[in-house]
Amino acid sequence: MGLRDIEKKIRIKSAFKTKEAELMIKDLELMLENTRELREKLKKFEKKWGKDIGKSEDSYKKLVELRQELGLPNELGVYEW
Repeated sequence: MGLRDIEKKIRIKSAFKTKEAELMIKDLELMLENTRELREKLKKFEKKWGKDIGKSEDSYKKLVELRQELGLPNELGVYEW
């Protein structure tokens, strides 16, 4: 194996590592965008159904659980049953 072959293998490995890092960053950006979209949809849902959420303890608990998974504050408002 000559020096050129070794250099070529090193360049190829380096290119693969660079491409792998680029793909990983792209995946993370897509995940972040999906999370932002989900948060926005959740806000719209809460605006639309805000009055009815307080009427059902089950739906309120599920919504709080979803907010916890997304890292949002748990409290939507004060609801008493």
